[in-house]
Amino acid sequence: PPTAEQLARHAALAAEAPPPISGRLGRYAKANAPAAALKRTLAAIEAADAETPPLAPFLQVDAEGAAAAAAAATEGTPGASPLYGVPVAVKDEADVAGFPTRLGTTFLEDVAAEDALPVARLRRAGAVIVGKTAMAEIGSGTTGYRTGGPTPRNPHDANAWPGGSSSGSAVAVAAGLVPAALAYDGGGSIRIPAALCGVVGLKPTFGRVPSPNLHDPSTGVVGPIGADAYATAAMYLALAGPASPEETAGAGHPLYYPEQPPPHAAGLRDTRDLSDVRIGIIPEYFAAATDEIVVANSKMLGQFLARGATLVNVTYPSLFAMGRAHTITILAEFAANLDKYHAAHEADYAYDTQVKLALARSMSARDVLAAQQCKTFFVKAAQKLFKQVDVLVTPATAREAVAVEEAETMDLVLTEEYMRFMQLGNFLGTPGVSFPVGTTAAGLPIAMTLTGRWWEEHLLLRLAAAAEDADALS
Repeated sequence: PPTAEQLARHAALAAEAPPPISGRLGRYAKANAPAAALKRTLAAIEAADAETPPLAPFLQVDAEGAAAAAAAATEGTPGASPLYGVPVAVKDEADVAGFPTRLGTTFLEDVAAEDALPVARLRRAGAVIVGKTAMAEIGSGTTGYRTGGPTPRNPHDANAWPGGSSSGSAVAVAAGLVPAALAYDGGGSIRIPAALCGVVGLKPTFGRVPSPNLHDPSTGVVGPIGADAYATAAMYLALAGPASPEETAGAGHPLYYPEQPPPHAAGLRDTRDLSDVRIGIIPEYFAAATDEIVVANSKMLGQFLARGATLVNVTYPSLFAMGRAHTITILAEFAANLDKYHAAHEADYAYDTQVKLALARSMSARDVLAAQQCKTFFVKAAQKLFKQVDVLVTPATAREAVAVEEAETMDLVLTEEYMRFMQLGNFLGTPGVSFPVGTTAAGLPIAMTLTGRWWEEHLLLRLAAAAEDADALS
């Protein structure tokens, strides 16, 4: 929970912070009438799916509903949100009224009666919901493999994985089909595909964004993927904040912190002077990636230091044990929340999902309890860490996007390499952001991840914007 000091400080920052309307999203909104923008978006989606192989980011496109929303936005008066009239995609994990929420499976077909609360908030901000994007089955895959349909392809190389589990959302943004998308993150599912596709992904503080339908309720969060830091910030501001009585009146029971600092993007444009920022680094952890990834991240870290940021060497106890405790927790929650489908559909899951669920169902209550005891220990260690620094820096992934496997596979080594720097944020509930910092010799994106203090999303967005400035200057 936030401290009284945090509540007061963030309230003051929120009062003076202007909405982030610059960047690509600001230019997009100025140049495009909503109806015309949607027409081009729908044509671009159709063209992308006609490629060989198809880009395939969308499962369902709501052309009729989006056209009605875009027409209304074109005729109406733009609201305060920079998302007004802007096409936005939604991961298949979120309910969108009138469409099934399949969770990446081949058998779930229940049609949602109403929008999930995050989707409803995007609509209130004026966003035009274009459709639902592909995802790894039950949200448990890191490569982006799609069960029962074409796997979304990385826009930088159609033969490379896009990352998961929010594969379609990241691909749709990276390909320029939409400026921003809604996604979910229980173990890197926003930040991994954003990193591999070269866009920005923000995992907010646990409980920051209310959501009634999380299938990993102690580790999962709702968050945005954006074309740049400004689009990501606009989505974050539309999504975040405690639920109002009207928002909790429906059938869903959203998980959120009722008392939290107001969401804001203070300092988003203050990217040239970083002298107030302390960046923590665990040297051996930072170096646990390929040489190309470490070099690109080191160069961006040097840019931050050149702008006045302070680098602090820090330690953190047993990151391996923390990762295993997170794995036990999230798999147990997956199995518990999908238990009602087990008897009828166990054999309908992909093989890797069957293995993960079988492992989870073999766990005892003692296993899960031990993981939560570990969590208490690691939270206290993180509280100590964030008294020394403001953010912890690591690469986003230990490897770049690798070649797509057409057949169904289960590569636990690659899964660990993609999740290596992600689990701390999900297990402890701290916010994190991934953003591009370079490319490999083959032209594939390389990204950095920053993990921040609880409720400090604005600082993460500010540093992501600073990285974009550094890239433009270089």
